[in-house]
Amino acid sequence: MNLSELDIKQTVHFTLGRFNPPTLGHKKLLDMVAGQGTDYFIFPTKTHDSKKNPLQPQKKMGYLIDLFPEHSNYFIMDKSVRTVIEAMKFLQNKGYEKA
Repeated sequence: MNLSELDIKQTVHFTLGRFNPPTLGHKKLLDMVAGQGTDYFIFPTKTHDSKKNPLQPQKKMGYLIDLFPEHSNYFIMDKSVRTVIEAMKFLQNKGYEKA
């Protein structure tokens, strides 16, 4: 294994978003993250309120999986991840060194 292969194995791309509701713009973002040649993860937020986050997290996940099935294995709904920093800590705990 050469250094560039090692870098790719330790590198991850991710995005965190409300996806409330999921849009074509979100699909473009997810496709871009997936196209980086590394592992990737998608962290939908779990907040719910009537104004900015009308979709309940479970319903939102259903829509995300239905609309973006090619990314369905990369959605992370971990309750401990609420911010970008928490997402980075989550990924670091999974062994990734570069995000």
